[in-house]
Amino acid sequence: PIVYLAGEYGCIVRMQQPQTESVFIFYYSLFKWFEPFIIGHEIGHLAMNHRNSGLEKQILEHEADYFSAKLNNLSLTRFKAYRELVSLAQNIFQPNSYIFEEEVDRLSKLGIPRKVAVTAATRYANSNIS
Repeated sequence: PIVYLAGEYGCIVRMQQPQTESVFIFYYSLFKWFEPFIIGHEIGHLAMNHRNSGLEKQILEHEADYFSAKLNNLSLTRFKAYRELVSLAQNIFQPNSYIFEEEVDRLSKLGIPRKVAVTAATRYANSNIS
């Protein structure tokens, strides 16, 4: 698997096989209402062809945030405020030690190949280590 970007809430994984290519968007949120913003952010990375280019990750994340805000009809300021609120709540309610196992189980139940699930969960857990 090729992982493009992994962040606090999600990552994009591309699986290339001889004649096909699959793109998976993995995301995580304790709050259902925040999921469209996370998915929009990850779609922003895909739409803007963000790969491990030479650009600073902060610039790529800002561009994807802007894309998601516009996709969800919000100002960028409000989007970032929502994101900060969710980040604080997740740090309170979800200790990092459980993230990896829960994420692999969740993805496996969705029918995601274990190799892809482990890659995504590893990236996600590592991005949340303080």
